[in-house]
Amino acid sequence: MRTTFFIVMFLCFGVVFAQEESQIEELVEKLGDDDWYVREEAYNKIEALGAAAAPFLRKAYKEASSLEVRIRAYKLLKNIKTVSPEDSQNLSDLAGQFFKVKDPEKRDIVRKMRPIENASFWICSHLINAKTDKEKEDWAKLLFWFEFGKPPKFLNDKNTIYEEVLLQVIWFPYTRFETRIEAVRALGELGSQKALGTVAAVGSGELSNTAEFAGFDEKTEKLVKVSKEAMLAILKRTDAEGKIKRPENDESLINWWSTIKESLKDADEDFMLRMKEEEQRQKRNAPFLGVASAVLNTGEKMGGALVMRAESGTGAERAGIREDDLIVELDGWKIESWNDLIFAIRHCEPGDKVPIVIKRGDNTVKTTVEITKRPPGM
Repeated sequence: MRTTFFIVMFLCFGVVFAQEESQIEELVEKLGDDDWYVREEAYNKIEALGAAAAPFLRKAYKEASSLEVRIRAYKLLKNIKTVSPEDSQNLSDLAGQFFKVKDPEKRDIVRKMRPIENASFWICSHLINAKTDKEKEDWAKLLFWFEFGKPPKFLNDKNTIYEEVLLQVIWFPYTRFETRIEAVRALGELGSQKALGTVAAVGSGELSNTAEFAGFDEKTEKLVKVSKEAMLAILKRTDAEGKIKRPENDESLINWWSTIKESLKDADEDFMLRMKEEEQRQKRNAPFLGVASAVLNTGEKMGGALVMRAESGTGAERAGIREDDLIVELDGWKIESWNDLIFAIRHCEPGDKVPIVIKRGDNTVKTTVEITKRPPGM
């Protein structure tokens, strides 16, 4: 009896997997359709699938008879974040360790994950594909630890922690662009109507604390596109009775998002109140390394963050950091510019003692530096 049960389950999973494969193959074929709308819809759906579509796109790029399909498959492969088999195995091993250890040890594990290219994408993909609420919760906590460190207490008080984590990842001012994109995509797969207000804010360009909205550039366009797919996915899953009016066409999407965001304000009110409290806490406890720079373009990639001086009495001075040192890594984050260093510091807490890697002439110096609280007026 038990053997029969497992055989039946195996066959069921095989059928489901085959159906998913068939659906992806159909979408790839539609990339060459004569109808622009069909092509665009297929493109957006494949992009939303992420890494799951990568093997089919590689095959299409190499073997498709249609030049249109090959060109679009190549473009999608460039846009979709993937992880090599070796890195995937490494991340799987580290994630397995993360789920077993207590909080003090979790930070050491995520430090090892951070240098791996597209690691946050890999985590988001596993969150989206998690089957049970417990698995979703585990992957959401890993995502938060990876990006920011230990989650604030209010996130642990919620039953749907995975949705709360994704909302906070999107609203947090210093979230990296790639991670914000993946969080919006994950909300499309997992979010309830409560998440519509946040996705609407992203899609309408009103997420004021993100630098991407300084101008409507290529990054912003991608955010809007992913937000649109996420909105429609949430509505399809949660609004079976059709109570929320859909947009009539693409031109009305921006106004529609703004209307949705306003009408769902009450649903987000409790979350936003806690977020404001968290923001105030972060301002009161702003982390500080204590190094200064003369670089005018903080986004310029210089292979690290060049130090002009270490401020007196700071963790940087006590760690022996000095003029002309090039900081190339902090707390597991790769540093290529001053913006990267600012990002890494903002993800620490005052009192943290974190590893730092410095290039000093021809030598590489590895040491530990204490992150302190930002002094008043700085």
